[in-house]
Amino acid sequence: MPPQGGAIPLTMLPPMPTCPNPVIELRPEQLGRAIAATGTHDFIRRLSEFLIELVPIDAVTVDVLRTPAGEAAADALPVWLGSAGNAPQDHLDAVIAKYYSVYYRRDPINDAAPCGAGIHVVQRSAGSIRDEEFRRNVFDVADIHDESVLSRQHNGVRFSVSLTRSRRLPPFSIAELARVRRIGELIFPLLDMHLRTAPTALAAASAPCASLVMTLGLRLAREHVRLSRRELETCQMLISGRTIVDVAQAFELSPTTVKCYLERVYAKLGIRSVRELRAWACKDAG
Repeated sequence: MPPQGGAIPLTMLPPMPTCPNPVIELRPEQLGRAIAATGTHDFIRRLSEFLIELVPIDAVTVDVLRTPAGEAAADALPVWLGSAGNAPQDHLDAVIAKYYSVYYRRDPINDAAPCGAGIHVVQRSAGSIRDEEFRRNVFDVADIHDESVLSRQHNGVRFSVSLTRSRRLPPFSIAELARVRRIGELIFPLLDMHLRTAPTALAAASAPCASLVMTLGLRLAREHVRLSRRELETCQMLISGRTIVDVAQAFELSPTTVKCYLERVYAKLGIRSVRELRAWACKDAG
């Protein structure tokens, strides 16, 4: 649950007619590299390089949330498509993997962000986060001082792009947030293309845990396999090397309940073990 004590301080950009539409100067070669990388494991890195040239940031994280008709967004979990930036990749992946498996449900920005049609931008500072454990284990560990979240929802699919700054950079200004939103007009079509064309085997069976979490999410999204929130969280933790007892303790459940979630997943995917779950996540369905 989001922490108690009222809404977190957020900056939400006004609708486009009331906010100036800045002119964006592009380097065609950087945009070309991002376009050429759609559908590959290199896409998020190329996208981050393109974005860093347009607005000063330290890291980019992208996810996609599918909400079928009749299902509340609160009942679904996003698919993490990847992260890239100035920090060592292994460190960044480990922090973001922990965010999605442990802290996503506790992050109040997911309740506060607009969910209507169009492109939206929300900004917050790390100091505004009241959940001390969440702030310490995600924002402090990753040296995140300020965050801008760019999102677009269309036909039951919501992409979110988190742009973060370390303490070496100032908070995002209103002018920069307007620039970020204008950039969304360029990158959301690329994200649509990437989701349609990305292979499900972005990593070998020996890939790092964070890559397995991403490849599992991509294959579930591409094949329209629906897992419940707890089923997905259980899978994410188990393929990241956690045990059933770890999962039970993390979500304050009994090991028997966790095993029930796992058996449901096995039935949906036609598998029989965590080892087969890892193989299913990495199998190229294309």
